[in-house]
Amino acid sequence: MNVRAIPLGGALLVAAGGFVGLWYASQALQETEPEGNRDSALSRAKPAPMPAPDAAVIERLRRETEQREAERREAERRERFGPEIGDLVAIGKSAQSLYEYVKDLGGGVTLRLVLIPEGLFMMGSPESGPGRWSDESPQHRVNVKSFLMGKYEVTQRQWQAVMGSNPSLFQNAGLNAPVEWVSWDDCREFCEKTGLRLPSEAEWEYACRAGTTTRWSFGDGESALGEHAWYGANSGGTTHPVGQKKPNGWGLYDMHGNVCEWCEDWYHDSYGGAPADGSAWISNKSAPRVLRGGSWDYTDGFARSAGRDGGTPGDRDHGNGFRVALSPVLSEGR
Repeated sequence: MNVRAIPLGGALLVAAGGFVGLWYASQALQETEPEGNRDSALSRAKPAPMPAPDAAVIERLRRETEQREAERREAERRERFGPEIGDLVAIGKSAQSLYEYVKDLGGGVTLRLVLIPEGLFMMGSPESGPGRWSDESPQHRVNVKSFLMGKYEVTQRQWQAVMGSNPSLFQNAGLNAPVEWVSWDDCREFCEKTGLRLPSEAEWEYACRAGTTTRWSFGDGESALGEHAWYGANSGGTTHPVGQKKPNGWGLYDMHGNVCEWCEDWYHDSYGGAPADGSAWISNKSAPRVLRGGSWDYTDGFARSAGRDGGTPGDRDHGNGFRVALSPVLSEGR
């Protein structure tokens, strides 16, 4: 049983023409008239024709520019994500996410994680925020180190590949739908088998926001929620295959809705005393663990970036699933 539940059932490469221009310019500089002959040079009716550019020179200039651009991008990547990802092999790059890591689960099944940049953010919601709850206070600054976050919620196919069974109630939604009816304890077992982990609550909210400060990662307008989330108003009473809705700014799908996602933290009813370094908060007298993101049968308020819920670690529910995280220093081969 969840703590709170209200179900509703930089730069572009220079073009080839630019290289030709650079070549012509170099030729013009070599043929500049001495100062004493400027008047006669200016009096000429027509400049001497330039020789045709050498294709080999153009190709060399193009490759040199590409190499400089690649070096600049790599330096930018290291500066943005930190030196600890230096040995991380990134597989696949997309418009939304610069780097992805593919985890092999065996049997031809893989799991994709997105590299999330380190940074500071304000966790929680302001007291004047609409639709907020008291457990989202006090809003506080958190410094999160770079980490990898599951691009999608863990699916039934992925769970079955690792655990050997499929506990989901919504198996008719397909193997690409998120696994549900899994407890916090179950998810921890999956993580132990794969060398992955649950994200901390701070990491989850930071990744969900993707640099935004609005109610949802796409803005404050509730009317656009249906484009980004499966929730009570549009789910039709079931989960849906992951990745069908729009991703957030860091290329993560279904951070809003579909299934609530277990985090590593123990649930606290306020942020008083919460860690400021992005680590999991595990000291608490109460038993619940944190759930985030809202699910297919929740109202829009639960799907907010700051929305929180909780459940006892052994409980299973048809609205609870998870996504995984990984610290770069723990990636394979290190």
